[in-house]
Amino acid sequence: MQGESALKKDVAYSHIHQGFPDVLDQILVSEEFVASSRHSLGDVRRVDYFNDHLHEGRDRSRSDHGFVRALLRLRTA
Repeated sequence: MQGESALKKDVAYSHIHQGFPDVLDQILVSEEFVASSRHSLGDVRRVDYFNDHLHEGRDRSRSDHGFVRALLRLRTA
């Protein structure tokens, strides 16, 4: 789940195709992690994209996809 603020950043992409960045790799969460859902048990606190290596040239030993990490918060009460 990617919030609107992340889309406005120049770092919210996981793949570059023909010079254009795009979000190709994603983390999917259930409705229980959508804060506004009546079934919410928690929420997505942040989503990070690790994609600096995509600009370092074509090296077959490196992936041509960025890595996506999400921090989820589970309500305890």
